[in-house]
Amino acid sequence: MKERIILLATLAEAVAGGQPHRFEGLVKDAYEAGADRDDLLAAVEIGRVLGEVSGPVLTEARATVQAWQWVVVHRLTYRANVEAKTRRGERWTLSIPR
Repeated sequence: MKERIILLATLAEAVAGGQPHRFEGLVKDAYEAGADRDDLLAAVEIGRVLGEVSGPVLTEARATVQAWQWVVVHRLTYRANVEAKTRRGERWTLSIPR
């Protein structure tokens, strides 16, 4: 939990400082530490309030949060499908579209 809070605070600082090159790594690490989309968007909002942040920086921060939310949801869905098929004893086949 402590790591998640530190990452969220660091994201807020990156937003406040207008440092979009740091967003992706911080967002990814925060998701891995257990943060959710609402936590990350709150950190972005805190950063907006703390610093004089331009529109493009906020757009980039919010877009990064949304993009990683998509990745996280699809990873969880994939894992659930793999586990379900494994429990049912189904074989996995590789199909490559041509």
